[in-house]
Amino acid sequence: MPDWGMPTDRNVFVYEVKYNDKPNKADDELTEYILIQAAKGVSEFAIDNSTLSNIRYIRSCFCGQDVNTKIESGNVHGVKVSDTGWMLSGEVTVTLTGLQKRFYLKSQSFEKR
Repeated sequence: MPDWGMPTDRNVFVYEVKYNDKPNKADDELTEYILIQAAKGVSEFAIDNSTLSNIRYIRSCFCGQDVNTKIESGNVHGVKVSDTGWMLSGEVTVTLTGLQKRFYLKSQSFEKR
């Protein structure tokens, strides 16, 4: 995983959204990431507006405008379901160039990396 400035002493969960390339258009790839961190050794965690520093938004593209920013509002709940598996749910909102964008995590399954 690339170094996105997240602590290495915590579990980091990556929610990734890749957008399809447009035919006949060069370098239009866009990927958005929501990075969620939680303490190691726990079997459940909750993040709300008071602990949003545990969530980051990253946009990666060939547009010269990569973004690495904090989340504006949100909540995420995680439950460990196996030795390496987690179920996360919640929503996060980020503001980009004056527009709000909301991401929903509905019982997403994550494998610990």
